[in-house]
Amino acid sequence: MKKEHIDLTATKAKVARSKKHFDELASAIKTYLASQPYIIERITNDATGDVSDIVRVKKEIPKDWSNIVGDIVHNLRVALDYLVTSLVEANSNSISKSNCFPIDNSIEDYQRNSSKKLIGLSSGAIKFINDLKPYKGGEDVLWRLHKLDIQDKHARNLIVGAANRSVNLSLKMDFLGEQINFPTLSLKPADDLFPIADGVALFTFNKNTAGPHDFNDNSYTFDVKFSGDKIFNEREIMTTLKELILYVEKVLDDVSKL
Repeated sequence: MKKEHIDLTATKAKVARSKKHFDELASAIKTYLASQPYIIERITNDATGDVSDIVRVKKEIPKDWSNIVGDIVHNLRVALDYLVTSLVEANSNSISKSNCFPIDNSIEDYQRNSSKKLIGLSSGAIKFINDLKPYKGGEDVLWRLHKLDIQDKHARNLIVGAANRSVNLSLKMDFLGEQINFPTLSLKPADDLFPIADGVALFTFNKNTAGPHDFNDNSYTFDVKFSGDKIFNEREIMTTLKELILYVEKVLDDVSKL
């Protein structure tokens, strides 16, 4: 099969649409976080003396971001299906209803299901797709893309929200009459409290710790994340989407060399 026989026009159009929405979303997230949508309120528990930093949400994340993320994911998944149909046509065969890009939950499922989805492809094209290992435990980038697309279709929307990425502690102490400033200590919370809700305590200092130190310089770093299943562990959104886009682009670059 010669390189010029593979028509990737429709496939690349889907990827281009994903990239356009990705750039728009990246800009929107940057603007949103720069607007300081969260403020920290420090309160003291009168009964225990413990000090807690409470988050106050001034501006909610736009609800349409979930739709944008879903569109990015779906267009990438469809691009792979278009790739398969292009490979069928490049092999001078007619597209069948079963043709699509196979991605499965295990190598056993893949071996059982993939052949009917790749009917009409040349042996070289089939080997190319098989070598991608598009199943869980093989190439998990493809598997995540597939699962995200299913999640979005069946749960209506992927939940997009903010999470507490780190607690940045600026510790100070007096020593022999001089103030010592320690390097800022960034701690990743065990629970990033996704999605952040108004009134949630981000960090609590017990009275013995809070008493002798000034914590006024402490700060918090927030990320925008999305939920899928626990499979995705509430991953940071733009890193995940960029990984998916770059991988699909690499697949298209590689297939053009067949």
